[in-house]
Amino acid sequence: KDIVKHFNLKSGDKFLDVGCAKGFLVKDMLALGIDAYGLDISEYAIKNCEPEVIGRLHIGTADSLPFSDHSFNAVFSKDTLHDLEKDRCIKAIKEIQRLSPGNGFIQVDSYKTQEEKEVFSRWVLTASTHYFPNEWEDIFKYCGYTGDWYWTIH
Repeated sequence: KDIVKHFNLKSGDKFLDVGCAKGFLVKDMLALGIDAYGLDISEYAIKNCEPEVIGRLHIGTADSLPFSDHSFNAVFSKDTLHDLEKDRCIKAIKEIQRLSPGNGFIQVDSYKTQEEKEVFSRWVLTASTHYFPNEWEDIFKYCGYTGDWYWTIH
């Protein structure tokens, strides 16, 4: 409900979850009347999704979204893009901007201190691209990204 409110979505508006896994957010958005879709790199996740989202989840990568320009009212990506190498991460941010200019939400791994960065670097399993918040902001500006963002602080 918070996402619907934040993006002022109405029944029938189109929503995309990039890094959707098994599509739980897609299912929740559908229940609210939103025309929701998801994309994930995991064939396993897509093949094992719940019945309500079959046909709405696509296998693919965030840096090459198989949808037309401006085709969504909102695009959401939480804790996914940082798993890509920097050039692919930049492409993915630009892809989200392409699909829904000004109506994106991206959450990525970050840290606020050098100590947090060192701890994060010792245990990180999947994040290939990670920065301090101000460095992420520079990347968003570089990409021309006009949506919202937030951090998963470690």
